[in-house]
Amino acid sequence: MDLTAPDDFNVRVALGDDEPVRSLAERHGGPPPEGLVAIADVGGEAVAAVSFADGRAVADPERSSPAIITLLHMHRWALRAIVTVWGA
Repeated sequence: MDLTAPDDFNVRVALGDDEPVRSLAERHGGPPPEGLVAIADVGGEAVAAVSFADGRAVADPERSSPAIITLLHMHRWALRAIVTVWGA
């Protein structure tokens, strides 16, 4: 699996009730993740989001890829490791 991100790939953090996350959940066909989420932006548009709490992902099936979801999970795991070591 190719884990390279597009050149215009960016990760940001938002709440699950953020409009881009709700829109992704609609396209994905399920409820939006709750709490803090990592959002992948490609070309300035949200294409996937992963919940920090439970790892549930929502994605635009036309613009996202397994590599992007994997990269978001890696960001989630890194943040969880930092919180485990340093506390919240």
